[in-house]
Amino acid sequence: MMDSPAFVFFVFGAPGILVIGWVVGRASGRKAAFVGVSRWLEQQRSERVARWEPEPFVSAGEPGTPLRLVSDYEDAIYEAARQSARAQWTDEDETEHARIAAELHARVRRLRAEVLARIGEPQT
Repeated sequence: MMDSPAFVFFVFGAPGILVIGWVVGRASGRKAAFVGVSRWLEQQRSERVARWEPEPFVSAGEPGTPLRLVSDYEDAIYEAARQSARAQWTDEDETEHARIAAELHARVRRLRAEVLARIGEPQT
């Protein structure tokens, strides 16, 4: 009985096939799990970033009034801070972020200068 090919197959071949199937299944399962978790983490990241997206800015006051100027200044500061946070949490292009940040900082500086100029103006 030990010399029969069926016996040799059941003793050596069947366990070998099972081990090979287990190794291949484990490797493909690990890869599938890694891809699934990566997609889930990317979705979580986008949801986390979207949760902190600001509502559209609505300036207070009529155009040309000090209240409107201060409101625009506050909005510009908030938008610059949001851009810095977005750069930390997303994988956007670094040069594009630097360009947007420079524009936002210039806007904040311009509005700040306007606010300071208005403060120095005599009230009529």
